[in-house]
Amino acid sequence: MRSMVFVRSAALAAALMSMACSDGTGQAMQSDAGQGQAGAGSREFIPSSIGEALRELRHSAAAGADWRRFGITASATHRTRGHFDTASVDGQTTTELADVDVRGASLFSIASTGGSSRTRAPFEDSTFDASKATSAGKETITIAGRSYEAEKFVFSREYEIQRGESRQDVFRYWLVAGIPKGIARRDWNRIAVTGGQEQVIFTSTRRLTDVDVPFRVGNRVLRSYCFTDEKHTYDNDVEKSRECWNSGVPGGLVRDEYSLVRKGRVDSAWVKELVEFEVH
Repeated sequence: MRSMVFVRSAALAAALMSMACSDGTGQAMQSDAGQGQAGAGSREFIPSSIGEALRELRHSAAAGADWRRFGITASATHRTRGHFDTASVDGQTTTELADVDVRGASLFSIASTGGSSRTRAPFEDSTFDASKATSAGKETITIAGRSYEAEKFVFSREYEIQRGESRQDVFRYWLVAGIPKGIARRDWNRIAVTGGQEQVIFTSTRRLTDVDVPFRVGNRVLRSYCFTDEKHTYDNDVEKSRECWNSGVPGGLVRDEYSLVRKGRVDSAWVKELVEFEVH
């Protein structure tokens, strides 16, 4: 299934591939089922305790977690419509699980522009190993009108860019029992450290807002859970998104609504929707 793509620059074609390969950060998740009336037969990871959510976070927060239980040639096709800077975009990208081992998935994406890419999506991120967590107290939070008791944990990592310059990432997770992946909220701050001086590069807040949103894809109704994400950069760019996920879809993503405001105007905005998928 392919559609026409209206492209004004080679950069836009690259942008379409970038949209396709994004984990939305998403933070990806682990799971495998939910065909037909989604949720039926779903094996989504729903922790029974905060301790279990913390132990599994190294998997559930990894980039490849939503591909973890699928077989080779499983695929998902998304249509993206909107604009990137001044160029309009309307195209499809199919991402297929090309290979898999115990460490992660190798993904192959091809766009209706003709562009293609290969990416590696690990199944584990050691940054979020439970042994590295610092407890930061408890908090009552609301998800879809219901109150939950959450426990907060802090993680950090630092890596060198070049001599005398490094980056530090600080993550705060609000973990809850009884919800998909146990992740209710994630804050992420990235800090540049140069010559002992620090500058915040961006701050990002991601919240679980809905847990049972229906989307029709072909003859299936996929009941999905949704996150909102808002990111602010040091130069005052603001990125906002609403991502909806279902465990029965390879890669997990059902819908992504995205916008970027730069210098007071909407620079880019698009909607990415699942149009078909194959499970193997």
